[in-house]
Amino acid sequence: MASNKFWLAQSEKETIRQIILNSLPYVTFMVFGLILSHFVSIRMDEGYSLNTTSKNLTYAWDKALYNELQPPLYFLLLTVWRKISTSLIFARLFSLISVMVGVYYLVETGKNQLKNLHLSKNQLTWLALAQPYGMALGIDIRVYAFGFMITSVMLYTYQKAFLGEEFDKKSAIAYSIWGLMGIASQYYIAVFMLGTGLYLLLSKKWQMWWRYLLAVLPSLILLGMLVPSLLVQASHPSSLETEATSFFIYRRWLVSLLESLTIGTWGYKILIWPGRLVLWGLFIITSVDILQKGWEKSFEEMKPFLFITLNHLLLFSAICVFMGALYVLPHRYHNALYPVLFLSFVAFLFGRTQTKWSRLAFTILLTTYLLSNFFLNRTFNKEGDFRGIVAGIESMEQESQPIFIYKNEFMMCIEPYYSGINELHPFPRPVNYDQPWAYELDLLRNREEIRHLLDSTMVANGQPDQFWLVSLVREELALGGVKINSKILWNEIEKDFEPTYSKVYGLNFKVQLFQRKD
Repeated sequence: MASNKFWLAQSEKETIRQIILNSLPYVTFMVFGLILSHFVSIRMDEGYSLNTTSKNLTYAWDKALYNELQPPLYFLLLTVWRKISTSLIFARLFSLISVMVGVYYLVETGKNQLKNLHLSKNQLTWLALAQPYGMALGIDIRVYAFGFMITSVMLYTYQKAFLGEEFDKKSAIAYSIWGLMGIASQYYIAVFMLGTGLYLLLSKKWQMWWRYLLAVLPSLILLGMLVPSLLVQASHPSSLETEATSFFIYRRWLVSLLESLTIGTWGYKILIWPGRLVLWGLFIITSVDILQKGWEKSFEEMKPFLFITLNHLLLFSAICVFMGALYVLPHRYHNALYPVLFLSFVAFLFGRTQTKWSRLAFTILLTTYLLSNFFLNRTFNKEGDFRGIVAGIESMEQESQPIFIYKNEFMMCIEPYYSGINELHPFPRPVNYDQPWAYELDLLRNREEIRHLLDSTMVANGQPDQFWLVSLVREELALGGVKINSKILWNEIEKDFEPTYSKVYGLNFKVQLFQRKD
């Protein structure tokens, strides 16, 4: 009897140990994610998310469709979420949780589909959570982390419903529901659904394909309803940039995208080429091993992931090269590609029988990911050090020193942090949330316009003797294909005022205190 109790005790200890080991990567990700969520300054697009979700569901619906030009589901859910707490860290917590749920289903799909994968579930979880792309999505108050979660769940249900020998009706229904949620959240998920459908069609799995078509029918109907909004976004002046048709810009984007979603971006120039040499070495060793031991089983297992990846890259490459659409270039937009590309990558490195290189490859890859995360986030800012800007102003400001912010959209990045004694003023005027975003709106183009705006602004603020100005540090900065010229603003101000304090924050922003000339 005593031995039986001892056996039960050992079993319970083993269960607890396994739970701790399985939970450790998620707990580690959440701890560091919350730390970064607190310290990393928000960027302008996150400011739009905060505004869109700042009131009620009707407001979120309206701004999502007509200001953000996006499907509304994510913004509706975030609006409800932020009713619990309006803090920045809580808003980012929604994304962190989305990434963790997405990684869970990503790992489950990998272990189910890649039978020869020489990685434990725990090791695959560590790699997926340490990958810098996942952390970047997790500390961003935009739809991308939520979209990654939806795509990961869709990939999991797709694999269970359509890639096995037998059709799984429950998984197909789940795929249909999550697909509907995906289209209601992010247009690009339609590209993922196109790839999964084409794979079944070209694999001549006719019965599965018809069942798949039935599963995605609700999503297709919804996508058709959202086409007018999608066309408005695609044709918007700030979405297009003819320079993007350059082959070299396309090639550079494609290489950096593949690096970002697989081996990481390192985030520090001195590490890039040594890191590439090490990882190319791993690729060569792996390729030699595959040639020696055979690749058929590994390739067969990862074939669906490779096909979906290729479909995505070909479609977006065509948009980039032939349509000149700059808006497809940012890596964060490709969250729907991440699950299949990442699984293809690990299947290539670890998708065979055990070799002496597997443990080395895992160690190098995990170390690379951790270093990339460190260097990418070491400055605690994205577009600018807005937390530092606010802290600097608050430590020096006095009453009757209004704070002007140019360009006006950066007001959204400063206002959440500011609790000082003066008024914040977006310059030249408040952002208009009743129209679609446009970088070219509210730019200062000539001296006459600036003079008029300065005079009217000073009168409206009681002709202050001193004021703060937050502006871009460079004289000209191309943003969304439009040049923002700060120099002409400084020159016009200095006709009546002189700078008594000036400090540059990071690479992008300058804070100045101006005093009226005698």
